[in-house]
Amino acid sequence: MAGIGFELRRAIDLDASFLVRVRAWASAGLIASGPWLITIAVLTAIQVLAPREELREQYDLFRGLVTYASAFSLIAVGLLQVPATRWLADALWRRERGALLPALAACLAVSGVLQCVIGTLFAEHLQLDPATGLGLVVLYVAYTWSWLALVWLGATRDYDQILVAYVVGSGVCIGLVLWPEVRASLEGLVGAVAAGQAVTVMLLVRAVVRGVPPSDERSFTVLRSVRTFPRLLAFGALYNIGIWSDKVTFWVMDGESVRGILLKHPLYDSCSFLAYATVVPALAINLVRIETSFYPRYRSYYDVIEQGGSLAMIQRARAAMVQTLRESAARIVRVQAWITGACILFAPELLGICGVPDGAAPTFRVLCAGAYFHVLLLLTLLTLLYFDQQRAALRCAALFCLANIALPMLSSYGRPVHFGIGYASAALCALLFGFAQLQRTLARLEYLTFTR
Repeated sequence: MAGIGFELRRAIDLDASFLVRVRAWASAGLIASGPWLITIAVLTAIQVLAPREELREQYDLFRGLVTYASAFSLIAVGLLQVPATRWLADALWRRERGALLPALAACLAVSGVLQCVIGTLFAEHLQLDPATGLGLVVLYVAYTWSWLALVWLGATRDYDQILVAYVVGSGVCIGLVLWPEVRASLEGLVGAVAAGQAVTVMLLVRAVVRGVPPSDERSFTVLRSVRTFPRLLAFGALYNIGIWSDKVTFWVMDGESVRGILLKHPLYDSCSFLAYATVVPALAINLVRIETSFYPRYRSYYDVIEQGGSLAMIQRARAAMVQTLRESAARIVRVQAWITGACILFAPELLGICGVPDGAAPTFRVLCAGAYFHVLLLLTLLTLLYFDQQRAALRCAALFCLANIALPMLSSYGRPVHFGIGYASAALCALLFGFAQLQRTLARLEYLTFTR
C-alpha cells in the first residue's frame, strides 16, 4: 500500500486545497479499514431509523445475516488474500504489471464460485425465501470481492476513485433503506445492503482496471501463491479467525439464538463494531505518514546491500531505518492514544448518537482499549512481514487467535464491564509478543539478511 500512500501524502502536503486534503484523508481511512467500516456505518444508520417494534425479530435476523456475511467472508478470503498480496508485491517488484489484471480476474472467479456455494448452503440452512437468499449470496460474494480488490488497489494510486466507490455504494444502500417499503421487509433490507456493496465492488474493480495495463491473458498463476507461501496462508487464516473469535465465543457462550446456527450478542456485537471504528485514524495515519516515511529508508537499506556497500554503510542505513520506524511508531501510539482516550471519556454520548443504550458504556470502554492494542498489533505484524519474518508473524497470529478464544471465554462469565477484558488482554499479549519478535529481528537484521 506504500504506493498509494505516497499519492495521498503528496495530495495532503503539496495541495493547498482544504477539500483535497479532506478527500485524501477520507480515502486513506476507507482504504485502510476496508468494507467493514461501511458496514458499521450502514448498520448504525439503519439502527437509528428505529424500525417498528413488530419488526424487531426481522431486524435482528437482518443484522445477524450482515454480520455473518462480513465475518465469514473475511475468514474464508484470508486463505488467499495474504499469499496473493505477496504475489502481487513480487510482480510489482519485477515490473510485471501486465500480469496484475489476469491475476485479479482469477482470484475473483475462483473465490466467487466457492463463496456462491457456501452462501447458498447457508441460506438453505436458514430456510430463507428465494429473494432474501439471493440477496444474502450477493452480499457474501461482494464482501469477498471487496477484500480482494483492496489488495490490487495499491497498484492503481487513484485514491479518488476508491473514495467515490465507497461513497456511492453506501449512498445507494442508505438511500434504498430510507424507503419505508424497503426497511419494512427482510428481503428489502438485505437487498439494499447487497445492492450497495455490489455497486462498491463494481466501482473498485473499475478503478483497478483503469489503473493497471490492459491484458487479454488468462492466467491462474496467482493461485499458486497458496502453495508457494504456506506460512502466509496460515497467517491470513489465523489472524482473520482471531479478529472474530471473541465475537463467536460470546455468541456461543452467552448469545441469543436468532435462527438455526445464527446467534447474536446484542451488547457485545454493537460495542465491538463501534470500538473498531475508533482506530480508523491510526490506520489512515499509518498509510499516509508512517509507511511512506519508513518505506524509503527500508528501500535504502536493501539498496546499499545490493550495490555492494561496506559494512559501515549497511549499519548506518539500518540505524536510519530503525530510527524512522521508532519515531513513526511513537507518533501513532500518541495520536491513537488521544483518540481512544476521548472515545472512552465520552462513551455515553457517542453510544447515544449511535442509538446504543447507555448501559453499554463500560463494555465499549474496555473494547476501545482492546481495539487500541489490536491496531498496534496489526502494524507490528505488517512490519514483521516487511522483513519477510513469516514464521514470527505466524506465531504471533496464532497466539492472538488462541488467546482471543480462551480469554473471552473466561470474561463471558463476568458482568458486562468484564466482557471486553478477554479481547483486550489477548490483543495486548499478542502485541507484546510481536513487539519482542520485531525487536529481535531488527537487532539481528544483517545476520538474517545475509544468511537467508
